[in-house]
Amino acid sequence: TEMRVGVINFDSLGADPAVNGELALNSADMKVYSDGYVKNLSRIPEFIRKTADETVNNSTTLVNDAAFSFAVAASDIWYFMGWLLVNSGTTPDIKFSWSLPAGATIKWAFLSNTDLSAATVTALNVDTGQIEVGTNGSDEMVIVFGIITVSTTAGTAQLQWAQNTVNGSDTKVLANSVLQRWLIG
Repeated sequence: TEMRVGVINFDSLGADPAVNGELALNSADMKVYSDGYVKNLSRIPEFIRKTADETVNNSTTLVNDAAFSFAVAASDIWYFMGWLLVNSGTTPDIKFSWSLPAGATIKWAFLSNTDLSAATVTALNVDTGQIEVGTNGSDEMVIVFGIITVSTTAGTAQLQWAQNTVNGSDTKVLANSVLQRWLIG
């Protein structure tokens, strides 16, 4: 991950960096202390952008998304939010799940324009497994968000998806879908 910073201004760097600010750079992370701002750039949200469409048809078997996976360490806690551009007919719809290391847990929910029947959302159900999303046969946005808690086994967090009902039409997750992730613990 690369981050470019144009200018960092410190008004009063002094002999005591704990009081006046500190700039430290090493291979693991970059820390900038100044009046409580950025503490650890490894905790800055990172974005993954899908660069090509992916298609599934005539299958409800979950497949690994080619773009949306990331390494997780033991005891990590990750928050994620995804803006997934999808296209699937009203018969197959689409379902999503995560493949996680042994012992890891997930709590997540979604919003989609097809599944929203009211102008406001009054409650979202938190799911611990697979989510199923109704679709309308045209390009639409599905927003997913949640928390992954890793136990003692490191590994990969991998988004998976498939048709919810077997159908010969194409179900797609489209290019320029984005997954944002934050290491929060």
